[in-house]
Amino acid sequence: MRDILPYIIGYGVPIGTLLAALVGMVLAMGAALVWPRLIVLLYVAILMLFPMSSSYGLEDAANASVVYVKGTRTFFFSFLDMMIFGTWLMAVLYGRLFYRNREPLGPLMKFYLGFALVFLGHVVVGFLDPDHPFLLDFYGRGVINIFWQGMLVALLLTVIKTEKDLKTLIVLMLVCIVARELFGMVRYVFLGGDPQNAYATIQKLNVKITFWDINDSILAAFVFAFATWKLLAERVEKLSWRFAYLGMAGLGALTAVLSARRTAQGGILLAAMALAWLLPRGRRWPVVVAFLVLAPLAFVVTSARTETPGSVIDKVFFDVHNDAYSDPRKSRFYELETAWRTLRDKPIFGLGPSGSFKVWSQYGLEYHAGRFDYVHSGFGHVMLKLGFVGLFFYVGLFVSYLVYVFRHWRSLPRHYQGLVAASVAAFAAQMPNMFVGTPVGEIRTMMVLGLVFAIPFLAVRMAKRSGAGATASAEPPLASDGNAVVARA
Repeated sequence: MRDILPYIIGYGVPIGTLLAALVGMVLAMGAALVWPRLIVLLYVAILMLFPMSSSYGLEDAANASVVYVKGTRTFFFSFLDMMIFGTWLMAVLYGRLFYRNREPLGPLMKFYLGFALVFLGHVVVGFLDPDHPFLLDFYGRGVINIFWQGMLVALLLTVIKTEKDLKTLIVLMLVCIVARELFGMVRYVFLGGDPQNAYATIQKLNVKITFWDINDSILAAFVFAFATWKLLAERVEKLSWRFAYLGMAGLGALTAVLSARRTAQGGILLAAMALAWLLPRGRRWPVVVAFLVLAPLAFVVTSARTETPGSVIDKVFFDVHNDAYSDPRKSRFYELETAWRTLRDKPIFGLGPSGSFKVWSQYGLEYHAGRFDYVHSGFGHVMLKLGFVGLFFYVGLFVSYLVYVFRHWRSLPRHYQGLVAASVAAFAAQMPNMFVGTPVGEIRTMMVLGLVFAIPFLAVRMAKRSGAGATASAEPPLASDGNAVVARA
């Protein structure tokens, strides 16, 4: 028996593990075929509840668990990436090809397709080049997260087929976001805030934050806009629901402001401006008042995260200020200037998904820790990797989204407009991060943006199906009998 035991351990365990993995894959494919909607909803719940990273800014970063990269060890795709890819593949093969259940996926898809062709073109060229790090093209610091985003948008537009499906999606989002915001606020008030706080652990500043992950503030803007629309545009009659929506709106605004991140605070202010613009005339003044309260509060909170002397403006924009006495290499824009020097040699198609910009001196760029394969700008990052061609398709997504929203805005009834307004507010909240953050390399950020992209298309589709676009008396799909999260207008 002792002689056989090494063979059992040496061969049996790997073979058993392989068989278990194969069985799991078969069951997963079956689940994707039978319950694609449930898998997508589960994925959405994960996006709402789990932060992008729980390592950077922690005291004990080495032992942190990062949800979005675990499950595959050193493989370039995380378990969640493979989950969304496998579900998309099964949905396409089973629903759209085998049964010809074709439904228009909206104008976004042509830009996702163009982007995918540019990305895959780089992959093919890299594969043929023996000196090119081919596998790194699939790494998260490239542009593959936009590839995943397109799959999520396609899945949402495929599996959310009825008003009930849309209601389930929105209720799930609201419950998860509000629950996480409440958790963050309680932690902020009683437990010292988010432990992932680079201001405290790295810069050694006495600053508390609600959430480090920018996505929590973007989702807070969604809840803020949705609840405010319910109060001001739909004018919910039941007093208990008024207080509930008022609490949701206040919680969303404070979550973003107390994060102490400029991109989050600027985002909630832009979200308030977008919402005020979309609200009916005569009902905008409460949002304007909220903006006038939030703006100075954001300045005060943000200025507390730096010990730079000077005015509040100098404290808030300490890393972009440049005068005759300061070194321009300490400005955040020096990074973009340095990247552009490299990109000028390949401006059409860029450096490739695994490309890095050349640095002759790391002075002023120490925060990169020697890795120069990203820049602090979503649009700049895409341009660095895929050049002007990739940037064209990427910007096309944003333009197509806005054109679609405002083309259909007036034809929607108020209860559907509330969904679209919340989407536009979250879209606006994303903009500071898109211009001066690192969203493309963060899978959660790209997927949250994909969810934001999909909501107006779903709302317009449901309005057309129910005839709501033709009559204002149609039953609101988000009506409530008092037990749901979303109340009847």
